[in-house]
Amino acid sequence: MFDFFARSVFGTPQNSLRAQVTVENWDKGGALSHWVYTHASEVGPSAVVRRGGLIVDLPVQIRPEIGALKVNGPDESRQTLDQFINNGAVDACIVLHDGKIVYEKYPTIQPNDLHIIMSVGKAVVLTALAILEDQGKVDIEKPVESYLPELKGSDWAETKLRDLVDMRSGMEGVEDSNDAYRNPKHKNFQLEATLGWQPRTAPELPEAARRGDLFGMLRTIKRERPAGEKWAYTSSNTAVIGEIVSRVSGKSLADTISDLIWTKIGAEHDASYFRCNGEANFWRSRRKSRRTRNAPKDLRMGHD
Repeated sequence: MFDFFARSVFGTPQNSLRAQVTVENWDKGGALSHWVYTHASEVGPSAVVRRGGLIVDLPVQIRPEIGALKVNGPDESRQTLDQFINNGAVDACIVLHDGKIVYEKYPTIQPNDLHIIMSVGKAVVLTALAILEDQGKVDIEKPVESYLPELKGSDWAETKLRDLVDMRSGMEGVEDSNDAYRNPKHKNFQLEATLGWQPRTAPELPEAARRGDLFGMLRTIKRERPAGEKWAYTSSNTAVIGEIVSRVSGKSLADTISDLIWTKIGAEHDASYFRCNGEANFWRSRRKSRRTRNAPKDLRMGHD
């Protein structure tokens, strides 16, 4: 279990938000989660994703009509985008079109605050995989065990990387209800427990999850349908892809993303990346650090 969920930290009063953070409550919503989402590197160990080169300053051409667009609220009531963004549940929103910022709001944070970007991080991992493929270092038509022999003999065996990339692996753990994040019997909950994001106390958890053994836990995931048959959002697919990216590059996921992406895109700031249990790479995306505009965000999906 992550030591950083302890209730004290140097120089922090026990009644502060930081002192209240635990593995049970950090992602349950409200003021506490809002604090964690904008202070991720203070909550857990993180790796730096380095920027490099000239900063690319995106031109701004705000279009007020975007904020006037009508959208459906949570209760299906009609409201403008501006009203929705300002309802207290949204920290930041940015819209780019033709390389320009056309809409940008920070209702609850500052423009340079670091913020968890959750599963948006999956796109970063898959971009790294695509670059490695373009370099001829990865063949997504090959099965996962070609790159991760640890999964040989498991239900992941003979599943092509393409099916993982397309979320068509056919493996259990589909995130189609809150059970995926609240029920210890659910394979996604068990994956998160393995990474240290959920408690490891439930009797339903496999032993591999209790000891933080990612490959051991992945081997407990069973096939529900043939690979390639049906799209189903399943974060364990990206966990496997993140491991492959690191294995092929020979570096940590944070360093790989630095080299392949973050040093190339003109980011204003370094990113930060959660280190989960000190091994393996997972992105339920959780996490990179940067400004919403052109700096990084805290990537929750970082298991490095």
